[in-house]
Amino acid sequence: MTCRTQMFFARQGTITPEMERVAEREGLPPETIRDEVAIGRLIIPANVNHLEQRLDPMAIGKVASVKINANIGNSAVESDIDGELEKLHHAVHYGADTVMDLSTGGNIDAIREAIIAASPVPIGTVPIGTGEAAMIASRIASMLPPVERSITVSAP
Repeated sequence: MTCRTQMFFARQGTITPEMERVAEREGLPPETIRDEVAIGRLIIPANVNHLEQRLDPMAIGKVASVKINANIGNSAVESDIDGELEKLHHAVHYGADTVMDLSTGGNIDAIREAIIAASPVPIGTVPIGTGEAAMIASRIASMLPPVERSITVSAP
């Protein structure tokens, strides 16, 4: 598989559909977007696999508007896909241009796949895998005090 980047196309003088969309979003001519990408002052974080899903291309760089990043992620204490998708929804709804998944709890692979599939904005991740996350979760759990649960029933 030959993977070509936005910079590759820009340096060939080609304006891609992603560059067209960025130009529309930024209110700039497509040629400006192409030229800025070609010289490295503008990036379009558009992973080809994410483009096949819901990604709406955007740009970060000198001629682009300021962007807002939101951080989400599960933990060793709490971890579920629906909760992370709800966080993603709120982040995008309130204006996040990008989202960083900082998950360290269980089920990281499934959560990341669900987030990427549902996200219209670029997603970044920390370089941690499921094995490392399990180790971290175990260490955190061992540091937490034991949870004592008791139920008191009073007769009327």
